[in-house]
Amino acid sequence: MSKVKAEAWVYLIVLSLIWGSSFILMKKGLEAYPPAQMATLRICFAGFCLLPVAINHFKKITRKQLFYIFLFGLTNSAVPAFLFATSETVVSSSTAGILNSLTPIFTLLVGIMFFKQPFSFFGFAGVLIGFGGAAMLVFYGSNSDNIVHSEHSAVLFAGLIVIATICYGFASNIVKNHLQEVKGYIVSAFSYLIFAIPLIIWLLFFSDFQKRVVQHPEGIHSLLYIAILGIMGSAFAIILVVRVIQVSNALFASFVTYLIPIVSILWGLLIGESINIITIISLVIILTGIVVAQFKKDNHNNELKETLGPKESF
Repeated sequence: MSKVKAEAWVYLIVLSLIWGSSFILMKKGLEAYPPAQMATLRICFAGFCLLPVAINHFKKITRKQLFYIFLFGLTNSAVPAFLFATSETVVSSSTAGILNSLTPIFTLLVGIMFFKQPFSFFGFAGVLIGFGGAAMLVFYGSNSDNIVHSEHSAVLFAGLIVIATICYGFASNIVKNHLQEVKGYIVSAFSYLIFAIPLIIWLLFFSDFQKRVVQHPEGIHSLLYIAILGIMGSAFAIILVVRVIQVSNALFASFVTYLIPIVSILWGLLIGESINIITIISLVIILTGIVVAQFKKDNHNNELKETLGPKESF
C-alpha cells in the first residue's frame, strides 16, 4: 500500500467514525432540547464555524450559484436536520444509521427521474433491492428504544429518515449539475450560513432555548454533544471529504457509505439499543443494493459515482 493510499484510508476511517457517530450525538442532544432546537443548533454551529470561508469567498459567488447553493442547503442541511432530529425521538440511532445508507440509491433514482441521467438496469435493480432492505428494517427490525410508541408510529418516524435520504439525493444531483465548478467546502459554508442566520434569531428570541440551557439537568451536556455534531460532523467532515478525494478519488470516498451504518450499529450496541438478526440482514440487503446500483459503469460515466456517496454532512 502506497503512502498516499494509507493516508486516504486514515481519512476515510476518521470520516466514517465522525458520520457514523452523528446519530448517537443527535440522540444525546435530544435529551435536553426538542427536535427543532437541536436541528437549529446543529446548523448554527456548522454555519458559524464555516463563517471565515464564506467571508473569504463571498465576492466569488454569483447570484445564480447562490440560488443553487440555497437549494442545496435546503435539501442537504436544513430539511434533513429537522427530519433526523424528529425521527430520533423514536427511532434508534443504529436504525437511523442504516436507513441513511439509502442515500446513494435515491441519488441514482432522483438523477434518472429529474436530472436526465441515463436509465440503468442495474441501477433500477439496486433501487428495488435497497427498498426491500429498508422495508424489512422499518417493519421488522428494531424500531424504537427508550420511548414507547405504537408500531405504526415507529414506521412513520422511520419514514422521515427515508424522506431525508431523498432530500440528499436531490442535493447530490444539484451539486453535480449546477455547482460542479464551486469547491465543496465553499458550497457547504454558504449553504449552512444561509439558514443559520435566521435560525439563530428564532432560537435566541422566540424559543425557550436559553431557559433549557440553564435549567435542564442535561442542558450543558446536550449542548456540547450538538456542538460536536455541528462542528465535527458537518463543518470539519467536509474538509476530510475534499482531502480524501484529493489523495484518492470520488469512488474511494464513496466507500464511507458502507462504513457509516457499521459504526452506528456499534454505538447502538454500546448504549444498549436492540440489535437483532433482522437489523443485520436489512443492512446487508441495503448495501447489496448499493453495490448492484453501481455495478456496470464504464469510465465515461465515472462522474456519476461522485454523486453516489452519502451527503449527510457535505
